[in-house]
Amino acid sequence: MLGVTHEHEQTTERIIRAATGLFADLGYEPVSIREIAGVAGVHFSVINYHFGSKRNLYIACLESAACNSRFNSLIDEFGTEPNPEDFVRAIALIMLQDGESEGFTDGCRLVSRDMASQNPNYPVIDRHWRAGFSLVAKAFGRLRGGDGTEPEAKMAAACFFSMVDNLIHFRSFARSELMSEMSEMLTNEWVADQVVQIFLRGVCSPEPQQVSCS
Repeated sequence: MLGVTHEHEQTTERIIRAATGLFADLGYEPVSIREIAGVAGVHFSVINYHFGSKRNLYIACLESAACNSRFNSLIDEFGTEPNPEDFVRAIALIMLQDGESEGFTDGCRLVSRDMASQNPNYPVIDRHWRAGFSLVAKAFGRLRGGDGTEPEAKMAAACFFSMVDNLIHFRSFARSELMSEMSEMLTNEWVADQVVQIFLRGVCSPEPQQVSCS
């Protein structure tokens, strides 16, 4: 029975991994069960057996992506009143470390796409990501003399997550295609430091900074 259970779990994980990538790339509607089955290397009836419907599989992908985040561990470590600079750096570092995994990056893209959709699955996202996102917004808000509930702080938090996600993709591209001389520089710690500097000196400054083009 243990062998059967392990095989069942492996099949479920393979289906979720394949579906997460497709949903992140194409959205919910364009993706078919047969297409997911082809990428996962299983018969489409296996997906129906494990999940019952495409909708249930989509929710399972969101749940998996949200549960794979380590934000909750940071909340336990830093508490509810984190030092803004240390907390932002720790969040960036965790995302960059986990970003080495293709499944994590696909999960982040899926969550971002879902939150931007017309019918977002907020209960799923809220259950796992709300506390982490709120603490990031709170950290940015404190830098501006607020409490994190301000629209500017929430926007800064959203930009922060988007920026780190894009840096994950850029780092992979730079390492594999171009600028091989930069590969040793692009460590997780170095990139996290750049993220902190950009946000603490730019987006989260009390007054908008003027950029001179002269």
